[in-house]
Amino acid sequence: MNRALKYGVALAVVLIGCGGAYRSGYQMTEGERLFRANCRSCHVLPRPAKYTDEEWPRLVKRYGEKIRLADSSQAAIIEFLTANN
Repeated sequence: MNRALKYGVALAVVLIGCGGAYRSGYQMTEGERLFRANCRSCHVLPRPAKYTDEEWPRLVKRYGEKIRLADSSQAAIIEFLTANN
């Protein structure tokens, strides 16, 4: 098997594996969806465990205000982050 084909097969296996969670019934919360949609537009998404329950609300509010994110959307993002850190 040539080198390019090996890399192509390896990439396909990784991509299929990464998508498995979504195909097996994983349901993204509204907070996670909002976090991914809004925060990723400016930077790499941080892991929820990077900050504490006390730090996330301050960070989300600061950046949420910059992009004029609704209070309800900020609350959903904070709920997702604090539940998963």
